Amino acid sequence: MKKLFVVISILFVFLSASAQKSGQPNLKKLTKEEIKKLENAEYFYSEENYLRALPIY
Repeated sequence: MKKLFVVISILFVFLSASAQKSGQPNLKKLTKEEIKKLENAEYFYSEENYLRALPIY
């Protein structure tokens, strides 16, 4: 019974790990407008003005 449980547990862990998406994530180039928005949001965040930065993100 213990052997069966161990085998099923190992199989479950292996299948869960292999089901993860592998490879490069889809990264897109940001436009100049998006870069400017991100810079503004990072500025507000660094100034601890979180409510102002939140809608930009």
